Amino acid sequence: MVLAAAIRSGYRGLQQLASGWKGGVYRWVSEGLSAPLGLLAIWCQFALTIFYYPTLLAYVGSTLAYVIDPGLAGNGVYTAAVVITLFWGGVLVSSRGMGLVAKLASHGTVIGTLIPGAILVVMGLVYLLQGNHSAAPMDTSQLVPAWTGLAGLVLIVNNFLSYAGMEMNAVHVSELKDPAREFPKPIFVAMGLVLAIFILPALAISWMIPAEELSLTAGVMQAFSAFFAHFGMSFLVPLIALALVAASLSGMNAWLAGPSKGLLKIGAEQGYLPPQFQKLNAEGIQVNILVAQGVVTTIIGLLFAFPPSVSSAYWIFSVMTTQVYLIMYVLMFVAARRSRRDQPDHPRGY
Repeated sequence: MVLAAAIRSGYRGLQQLASGWKGGVYRWVSEGLSAPLGLLAIWCQFALTIFYYPTLLAYVGSTLAYVIDPGLAGNGVYTAAVVITLFWGGVLVSSRGMGLVAKLASHGTVIGTLIPGAILVVMGLVYLLQGNHSAAPMDTSQLVPAWTGLAGLVLIVNNFLSYAGMEMNAVHVSELKDPAREFPKPIFVAMGLVLAIFILPALAISWMIPAEELSLTAGVMQAFSAFFAHFGMSFLVPLIALALVAASLSGMNAWLAGPSKGLLKIGAEQGYLPPQFQKLNAEGIQVNILVAQGVVTTIIGLLFAFPPSVSSAYWIFSVMTTQVYLIMYVLMFVAARRSRRDQPDHPRGY
């Protein structure tokens, strides 16, 4: 009940903001709070990607290792090299224009997420139905995680990233004929898909791979390798790995130019950005911002070579990504309440 109330409150707030003020997060927070806080919100929306891309590309590197040599999946130097190389490749692709990015991303979700996820779940169920024992306890006492104090909240914080991005869709609320009816439906459908994609394959992984052996970056491929070996289909491991890599890279390219373009728009209109960061190339892409982001990402990528394990670095950057994003969400929802209180007569879509 509490979760349902929070979701309803969240999308109602987004509907009110998006239908009342066009311009996205900066405009919403500026109207509800202040222009400097609006800049902070749009900056957080951009800055989170600085930590997000190294974690995503570390996962890509670990997955790609199963095509080359699975032993590389836990190698920090290899992971750092993959992160840096693929990010700069993404910058090159994005600098050629969004048309190319759209073509690369159009089928990535289906090919590299939904289909592999469904295959993993089906193999997991067949594995259990054959009488094999689950590597993770499946009795009712394990349904609720043990409370370990405030430190356990870190595990929850990282899960918020799975549901991030609502504000991106809310920008288009004013284009709907009946927003109050049409917007909630896709939000709840998306919520169901997110739950299915993140819970069911994770369960399948836990059935096959013991927790103490599970890698945060290579866990998916560990499970696929083990399942395919069990069913005598190990030749499919490289194909699945390539599909997962293609989906991740297409998703990265789809996101790469977006947040920085929002920062560019606000920075140019309000004078927040230096002139050199407002320049566009012949394709209309903010290359200077992408290059600056690439320099920082390169430095972060190099850090994968130093922690005790690749999983440790992955976890650190994943939590940092979520924490930066949560700052933006806190500002946005506070702005929604304030704008409703201070500007009750402002025209809204419904």
